[in-house]
Amino acid sequence: MDKAIVIEGLKKTYSNGTEAVKGVSLAVDYGEIFGFLGPNGAGKSTTIKTAIGLLKPTSGKVYLDGFDIEKYPYEARVSKGYSSQETSVDDTLTAYENIYLQGKFFHLSTKEIEKRAKEALQMFGLWDRKTTLWNRFPGE
Repeated sequence: MDKAIVIEGLKKTYSNGTEAVKGVSLAVDYGEIFGFLGPNGAGKSTTIKTAIGLLKPTSGKVYLDGFDIEKYPYEARVSKGYSSQETSVDDTLTAYENIYLQGKFFHLSTKEIEKRAKEALQMFGLWDRKTTLWNRFPGE
């Protein structure tokens, strides 16, 4: 499989009968940046949570870097990063500390976390703000 992410016919129905995701299919190339947009209740968060293995799909397939998320959940999760909505960011930590914490959750070495944190913060023009508390960012 030569795609970073492949989702085929993904469906998710909750135990109360709510059909949150109704057959989503998509493919994302390596190096591609994409946005997942839609109105509240459209199933965006459920699709993402299912795609990364936090929720079990009712049906359909998800592949991250070619790994079937159901057969190889660890390998699939390690191959991709996930940043959830702002409510999961600890606003008592700096931007760098938040990234560092996530790296530790994935059992990355300190050296690897430092490298990735610098890359990510530089990519978004935040390296000079790495020690600013999250709740001090403008607009927060």
